[in-house]
Amino acid sequence: MHEAPPFTVDSARFDELADVLQVQKLAFAREAERTGDWQLPALVQTLEELQDDFASMRIIVARAGAEVVGSVRARIDENACAQVGRLVVRPDWQKRGVGSALLREIEAALPEARTFRLFTEERSLDNIRLYERNGYAIYARRRESDKVSFVLMEKLRP
Repeated sequence: MHEAPPFTVDSARFDELADVLQVQKLAFAREAERTGDWQLPALVQTLEELQDDFASMRIIVARAGAEVVGSVRARIDENACAQVGRLVVRPDWQKRGVGSALLREIEAALPEARTFRLFTEERSLDNIRLYERNGYAIYARRRESDKVSFVLMEKLRP
């Protein structure tokens, strides 16, 4: 087995949002297969909607060279809580530390946040384990539909 090329983690650039969206759709296709729900917001998001997110949220990407291999985004609400979302890693880059690096970077990029919250599908056990390894804990559950239920997770800034 060969060593994976290194990756870097930094703020997203507007000109790479199409690549971010492509990685997002690849990553969320696995969720859709598991749940049978192909109308997940992350799968139907348009480039224009992502560009709107770019204007209102902090978006971090992981790059292998010039290639986007992962991303995460967050916005801070009025209670100094960062709402973290759409942590995605290209399937061929999963289990290489990219997700944890993205979480660390989004948390560092939002020093004013006192709490970080996110959610994931309750059957996404790899995601739940990733978040737990990074200090997040389940604080609630929410049934979205007959096919989808979420766990809500949070982490307090030390």
